Amino acid sequence: MKKLSIYVMLAFAGLFMTACGLEDNEFAGLKKAEAEGAIVVPGFTAGQLGVIDLNTVEVSEALDVQAFTVPETALPAGVVLSKGEIVFDDGTVLNTTVDGKVSGQALSEYVASIYGLRPEARTVNGLVLLYALQNGAAVKINAGEIDFQVVPKAPVIEDAYYFTGTLNGWDNSNTDYELSNGGLDPYENPVFTMRLPAPEDGSDIEFKITPASKIGTGDWSACLASNGEGKFAYNNGGDGGNLKITAVANAVFYKVTFNMLDFTYSAEAVFATPETWYLVGSCIGDGSWGNNSLDNIGTSLFPLASLGDGIIAYTGYFTTDGFKLIKTPGSWDDQWGQGTNGYVKNDGGSGNITVPSAGWYTVTLNYLNDVLTIEPAAEPTATYEVGMAGSFNGWSFQAMTKCAGSDHLWKAEMSNTSNVEGKFLIDGWSVNWGATSFPTGIGEQNGPNIPIESGSYIVIFNDITGGYNFIRTDAKPADEPAVEAQTWYLVGSCIGDGSWGNGLDKVGTSLFPLADIGDNKIAYTGYFTTAGFKLIKTPGSWDDQWGQGTNGYVKNDGGSGNITVPSAGWYTVTLDYANDELTIEAAAEPAATYEVGMAGSFNDWSFQAMTKCTGSDHLWMADLTVDGDQKGKFLIDGWSVNWGATGFPSGVGQQNGPDIPIAAGNYIVIFNDITGGYNFISK
Repeated sequence: MKKLSIYVMLAFAGLFMTACGLEDNEFAGLKKAEAEGAIVVPGFTAGQLGVIDLNTVEVSEALDVQAFTVPETALPAGVVLSKGEIVFDDGTVLNTTVDGKVSGQALSEYVASIYGLRPEARTVNGLVLLYALQNGAAVKINAGEIDFQVVPKAPVIEDAYYFTGTLNGWDNSNTDYELSNGGLDPYENPVFTMRLPAPEDGSDIEFKITPASKIGTGDWSACLASNGEGKFAYNNGGDGGNLKITAVANAVFYKVTFNMLDFTYSAEAVFATPETWYLVGSCIGDGSWGNNSLDNIGTSLFPLASLGDGIIAYTGYFTTDGFKLIKTPGSWDDQWGQGTNGYVKNDGGSGNITVPSAGWYTVTLNYLNDVLTIEPAAEPTATYEVGMAGSFNGWSFQAMTKCAGSDHLWKAEMSNTSNVEGKFLIDGWSVNWGATSFPTGIGEQNGPNIPIESGSYIVIFNDITGGYNFIRTDAKPADEPAVEAQTWYLVGSCIGDGSWGNGLDKVGTSLFPLADIGDNKIAYTGYFTTAGFKLIKTPGSWDDQWGQGTNGYVKNDGGSGNITVPSAGWYTVTLDYANDELTIEAAAEPAATYEVGMAGSFNDWSFQAMTKCTGSDHLWMADLTVDGDQKGKFLIDGWSVNWGATGFPSGVGQQNGPDIPIAAGNYIVIFNDITGGYNFISK
């Protein structure tokens, strides 16, 4: 047997040759290095398959997808193959079985890393190497190069989808509510959104999502359907049921988000449209004090635009002539004027407001706290000719008109029968403004497309600040009062360092915040011992707190005890602060541990490590100061895992979610890698 082994190995050695043609490949050096020492056996060449469509097979880490074939009968007697490899042009190596099977997941990820996830046949070139054993002796066999034709694992995602359900009578031809990602490549940006009005009768919304190709056909076979709570399936699969939005009290509309690659969807309730107030007076527009109707907007009424958090503002040129603020065009009932000791609201004897000298000023109104301020502003350095573009006009430039008496305030009228998207811009797109808020907000250079609900509007845009207003001129449901967002903190013997420290400087040490999960609910998931804890609302104060009562959890009961869990383990604490309901439920132990950081426009999108909070492997902390509005994400170094969302200052990040909008300020930042929950807490 030993003589046979020597004979076989000598035969292999005599057959040794290097693969030809590699010099023509820029990665030839890599392939030669992998193939060095390999032999070529006549008749033993890997067989080419047809297109390998990974969407037709189960894809996993297991080596169970056929990538090539091998003619084992061509091997000398007694030689047994032990394992295989594919060495691709760029040096990437994938392990295979001896009969040519590879991990479908690894192959899909490799092809997607080059071409993206679009499910089209892609060609990648690889060298097949097989390892053989004969009586303990090993040899590497060069089985030749193959052009692999691979379709990566991904669903077929269309460019647009439409709501079909209870809001439009299940009309398959109706396109009132479009689910869109703004026209971007859906395999690079798989997050699609739409806005749905909340039913006036407070009922739930049931629906399916119809792809654009099936609109008007009556064909339901390609719809997105339910696949369990928060999950969907393509092609009317999954459990085949209707998707559902459970009604939220006082919601005005729902922001619906679908991730077409994660197969998840969610709905965020929006409770009220921001208030709009208008400047009117001798130094505003044509100076006529005209306040008869919406027709005066852009002529004698100039709106303030939303900065968020109940704050609206306007920047422009003011003379020393007087002005006031009014809330409703055509009415003087709600107004701001000049009082004896400052600005006053709804004081029948108030006078006109005046600035100390002619110049540029910013008027800011916090309508939640009734605080009006007027401060000098810088003179603008540029003058533009502004227009609009969007899905409503094929993204072509459409000029706006200057408002009366201003070189920086612009006006247009528009009417849309369905939800659309748009931006403000100068012709040529070198300067353009966008944002995610509607009907008012502040556009940023190269910002996202503005979602515009169906309806008729007077549109006002301020090119100094990027502030915009879409002022509805047709009927709309009356706004409901918003519920003010709240932040609560865990503190106690099993929280952080267990010291019960209760100051702002203790956030991340002995105070852990709950993050906003929508619907006026906040939550925290982590490990708890059986030692006690409470919830407090304001660092440094025990006035507002939750504790343990005789028959359950109680709020602001001076005799309450510490809350305890039944046994040490992982729990989720959820507080519905609108309805004063506190729940604590067992949670799954996290499957992964990360080293988390932040990246954003504030640091050129480079990884910046965060610090673990005291007593936790999953809660992270950082200090962040940003001078202007920024964007950011939480991530592990390398971006393979990253979290983003649209909520601020608190929310729940999703894998590959959108950039988080971060307002200017000085923050303690807390992030929970179990849930994606985050808080930006102002210092």
